[in-house]
Amino acid sequence: MQVVENDDGLIVTFDITKPQPANPQNTLITATFTNKSSVSLTDFDMKVAVPKYLKMMLTPATGTLIPPNRSVKVTQQIKLSNTMHGQVCYK
Repeated sequence: MQVVENDDGLIVTFDITKPQPANPQNTLITATFTNKSSVSLTDFDMKVAVPKYLKMMLTPATGTLIPPNRSVKVTQQIKLSNTMHGQVCYK
């Protein structure tokens, strides 16, 4: 698990798993967003960039509003497939 926090109160937690042991080239990243500030974060839209050898599917976030005071979590999944598995590693 990787946790990132910014000065404006946004906390992002990345939970990284290998959902299918028989397919080690696939990785699932679940991003969870919480807001510890006292004001809502609106128009939430996460963008992700990956190298060309990774195929990516970004699922829609569970919301575009992240309420204040850690009252609700917004989640989004990133599904990765390493087309060069065994040749190129990613972290």
